[in-house]
Amino acid sequence: MYLKVETQYDVQMTFQENSETKLSEFFRKDYFQAMINELKSDAIKWIRRGPYNKRNYDVADVTSLPSALKTLVELFGSEPMFTILGSLTGLTSENDDDDDDDEEEEKVYEPSPKKTKSNTTVDSAASSKSSTSAPRWHFELRRWKHTYYSLSYDTDNNEKNNNFNDNDDEEEEKDGTLDVMLFLNYQSDDTDETEGGGDIVYTLKNEDETLLRVIPDNNSLNLIYREDDNVLKFNKYINHRHANNTFYEFCASYLDLDKLKID
Repeated sequence: MYLKVETQYDVQMTFQENSETKLSEFFRKDYFQAMINELKSDAIKWIRRGPYNKRNYDVADVTSLPSALKTLVELFGSEPMFTILGSLTGLTSENDDDDDDDEEEEKVYEPSPKKTKSNTTVDSAASSKSSTSAPRWHFELRRWKHTYYSLSYDTDNNEKNNNFNDNDDEEEEKDGTLDVMLFLNYQSDDTDETEGGGDIVYTLKNEDETLLRVIPDNNSLNLIYREDDNVLKFNKYINHRHANNTFYEFCASYLDLDKLKID
């Protein structure tokens, strides 16, 4: 549904007006259920993230992910997904790669003992360069349950983790961050959905005003644009009302969007 040009245009208009949007029923039901089944299995190794003065939740070891979840990670790190996110949000590349970046470097290898001529070939690994027009990104697959939380200065755009793809040697100024969130296995009830905690709150640094509150919703992709590092977020403490509710969040942030602007 979200691959249709007409749908992407409508989503983009909403996103550019509010700097956020929620895409319901993003994945096919059979694939979404397959991911939930894998999350509930014993195949995944979960690691507790701390310290307690910043956060308390579990994160999946990506090397232990089964096939459906591994596909999810590969999808959101792919160039086609960068293109889809650009079409849905209006974040588009303004820079073209230099012509030199497109040229392949030749490497001359020593001839083998059985050959009389030198063998000239292309070393694709040595000549490949990361595209300056694609955003860098990092992600976590998180498990949430009773007593878990994260605090407001626990921001994804200034912390590195093992999933952060960074090939640049110099620190570049960031113009904005696109947050992407997908919730799985969330169990809601008839009470106020914010009373049990687990929702994500966006605030301004050193201010108490709530800019945005994201309520977990199964199979809905949330897109939120943070213009700079003054916008912080935190996950509310999960209290006893969710004592029997374990849910999951795929959380990705696309960083260093100095090449990307809202049109």
